Parts: sequence; structure tokens; C-alpha cells
Amino acid sequence: MDWCAPPSGVSDTPRRRNGEDERGRRLAETAPSDLLIATAIAERDPEGARFLMMRHVRTTREWLEGIWPEPLVT
Repeated sequence: MDWCAPPSGVSDTPRRRNGEDERGRRLAETAPSDLLIATAIAERDPEGARFLMMRHVRTTREWLEGIWPEPLVT
């Protein structure tokens, strides 16, 4: 018996409607950077995974600071 297989009578394909799954949550698309991080983790490359994750964090922080700058104190 395959432990990864869904129970009999249960479909492993979620029902989708207008970009949402059956629970009403938005279906996420995987970003290429996330796939690179996952690949590094799967290949047991901790240094590469850490480098990619830190680059992702820095990029996200720069983006967030661009749309929500720190308040200016005068």
C-alpha cells in the first residue's frame, strides 16, 4: 500500500472554482525563487539554501520598505 496515496474514494485533485480551492482559499502560485530554495534543501545544500533564503528576505524587505517607508521624525 502506498502511504502517500489518498484513501480510496477520495480524489487527490482539489475542486477549483475561479482560482480558489474547495475551501475558498486562493490557490498560490509558486515563485521561481521558492523553487530554487526548495531544490537546494532537497539536494542537502544548506549553504546554498541559506544564501537563497537570505537573498529572498533582503529583496522582500527592500520591496516592503519601498511601499511602506519608515515614518520621518521632524
